[in-house]
Amino acid sequence: MLFEYHGVQVIHPDNMDEMEAKEYVDEQLKLMPTKMLTRVELSFEGDEVLIRPRYNTINRVRRITGYLSTISKFNDAKKAEAHDRVAHVL
Repeated sequence: MLFEYHGVQVIHPDNMDEMEAKEYVDEQLKLMPTKMLTRVELSFEGDEVLIRPRYNTINRVRRITGYLSTISKFNDAKKAEAHDRVAHVL
């Protein structure tokens, strides 16, 4: 079954009550309050409930010497240049 709760897409098995599924979503929202939860997939594995949360991830892309990439993919010289930059915002 599929429904939306607090802007989160919830997928749960047919034999799970919707109120129970909402409780699992609330639990995930409390666990990671700073991340944006977009989807929760619930399923049964034997007697246990398997919870698969999906979060919206944002990667910061930087421009160093004309190249756009994430800091982790830059070589040592570009990492040093990014580290030495001064922020001019208050």
